Amino acid sequence: MISRLILTKNNSFIIYLTLFLAINLPLLANSYSQAIKERSGSLQIALISNIPDVDVNFLEVETFVLEVEGRHFKRTKKIGKEGLYWQDVPENLYKLKLYNSKQKLEFTCTFIVKKGQKTQLEIHWVGNDYRTPAKPRIWILRAAGGWGQGVRWNYGSWQRTFRADGKVETYHQGIVFGRDHKQRVYSRFDWDNDLISDLDDRDDDNDGIYDSTDRDDDNDGVEDSKDTLDTDDDNDGMINELEVRDQVLGNLQYPIIESYTVLNLDSRTKGFIANPGDLLKLDFKINEAGGRPIDKMICRVFNNGTQSFHFQPLDDGSLEDLDEELAGRQISGDLISSDGNYSMILPLDMLVWRAIYPSIITCKALNLIGKESQEVFLFPGDSKDQPLPNSSSQLYTQIDSVGIKFFKNELENRAEKVDLELKLKKPLRVKVYLDQRSIFLEPTKKTLKFTDYSDSFTMPQAGLFFLSVADDDGGVFYLGEKVN
Repeated sequence: MISRLILTKNNSFIIYLTLFLAINLPLLANSYSQAIKERSGSLQIALISNIPDVDVNFLEVETFVLEVEGRHFKRTKKIGKEGLYWQDVPENLYKLKLYNSKQKLEFTCTFIVKKGQKTQLEIHWVGNDYRTPAKPRIWILRAAGGWGQGVRWNYGSWQRTFRADGKVETYHQGIVFGRDHKQRVYSRFDWDNDLISDLDDRDDDNDGIYDSTDRDDDNDGVEDSKDTLDTDDDNDGMINELEVRDQVLGNLQYPIIESYTVLNLDSRTKGFIANPGDLLKLDFKINEAGGRPIDKMICRVFNNGTQSFHFQPLDDGSLEDLDEELAGRQISGDLISSDGNYSMILPLDMLVWRAIYPSIITCKALNLIGKESQEVFLFPGDSKDQPLPNSSSQLYTQIDSVGIKFFKNELENRAEKVDLELKLKKPLRVKVYLDQRSIFLEPTKKTLKFTDYSDSFTMPQAGLFFLSVADDDGGVFYLGEKVN
């Protein structure tokens, strides 16, 4: 009798519990879903090609699959030219992976979705990596939204953020270096690069859960109580001991490449669009960023999986003669020494042309204690339609003499006039570059043995003066002077 009564009571409890769950579970689930939805934003993703020779419809002939994963959200879907769009994406830090048609990983990065905001991602194909024979594609991420409605470019190990308030920030090795709209510099420790200083950040892993209640501080899927092997608490790629070391040493130990430009002196166009015989001028703005002085900057050129050559841009005020064996002075093109601007002139003779078209050029700066800046990539592209000579150049045997005279203004004590006299053994292409102009020179005198070129030029202001001589076989000779 007693056991039957207990069984009856248990049955009643089970029935009551079943009814309770049946009524309230949908409400609890809806409440939980509503809470996530209230902390959600939207996400739009597109693939874009920045390669001039590639058909804009490359997505129609090649299949790509995109995987996005974060807390409470995971999607894997084919992406085409129309892109992808998702609503109600929970606020969180996400990992993105891009696979090609052979299911090979081509690109991966992280990004943040903020509640109530639309995050727009553009994955740009910017060139190919000629450091390896396979020449895989190189992608970079452009993200808009989630950072004060600014725009961020993700270059892999470093990022650059253009904020809506006019500030430009470069992130490298857990440190942010920035300039405001008045060119005032500032910095902060910000390991997750979420615009919040580490001292004020209450959500170090950007998972939407405050650190005080987060049971998985590093967002690696293992609860803190069971996580005994983690040596990288914030999953930024640097172990805890090194983070402590660098913070003890002081912030901004790593130099930063703030900007760079490539200019064709012949056409005054930016970029690597050029012809054999032209002069390219490369300029880099480097900041010590609170660390030790810059020791050197080095650029390496890769094609077909090997390094073809390297060069070192200089901050020497164009004082150094880069090739003492040649006539005149081959200068770097730098205007002011020790101002953080590093320059180099690349004459496009056949050796250089074949090395850089196509190629990838990697550049970075090192300070006196060996700390490296971020590595920047330059993409000269391909020049398939450019006709190239088959014979080797004998240019230097065709130059008999070069004479340049500078005449100073007595009142201002600066050069205001340049006289040029050039004697060649046959007519060649002769150009002068000054005051942001390029000028072709015609022969002034011809004899049986020599062709003479001569002219005078006024220098309205201080700047650079270059002379170049090129032949039809791809040879280039140049010399230059900084005119004060």
